[in-house]
Amino acid sequence: MRLVIGAFPTLAEAEGATQALIQAGHRQDAISAYGRIGGGRVLLVGRVAVHPVGDPARLVSRAERARAWAAVGAVAGLVLGLAVLGAARLGGVEPFGEVPAALAGWPASSLLVLVVALAGAALGALARRTDGLPHDLAYRYGVRLDQGDTLVAVRTAPGSEARAAQELMGLQGAVFSDVTRGAVEPLGPVMPPPTLAPSQN
Repeated sequence: MRLVIGAFPTLAEAEGATQALIQAGHRQDAISAYGRIGGGRVLLVGRVAVHPVGDPARLVSRAERARAWAAVGAVAGLVLGLAVLGAARLGGVEPFGEVPAALAGWPASSLLVLVVALAGAALGALARRTDGLPHDLAYRYGVRLDQGDTLVAVRTAPGSEARAAQELMGLQGAVFSDVTRGAVEPLGPVMPPPTLAPSQN
């Protein structure tokens, strides 16, 4: 799948793009929108919610997400390796004895734990390698959100369908429109929508 994303200076243009996408046959659940206007309570064409973003608006980049999941994978691998090693030693077994002379002083079991942790880090990074956006797009669209634009994103099949969606966004007034992989994800705390205090009168 591909993600087609566009930045629209006005809410009306974002709504027009959403309407055009739906009329072109894109499913409602494949379309998402993000912006500061409306605090998460605005619906484009009465169907697609405009999700709120943080202040300042930052979007998750693919590299940030990969690093975070690499850390999670490394910790999981370390815990798993230590658990296996501990279980073996409780059974009175030293699974691998000593390593070759070139690594003298390093028990093979310690190296096993290190290898498992590194493998966990690699698997963690690979498992979520398509999360977020490429760094340049995360930065570009984060800036547009800070300037008050509304982002509209749609998941499409690759090829002509993705290009058609990108062209459609351009026709509807997108100042930027890109075809990529991943997802739009706000980074950091998102402020809840404001509530009105009850009147004292």
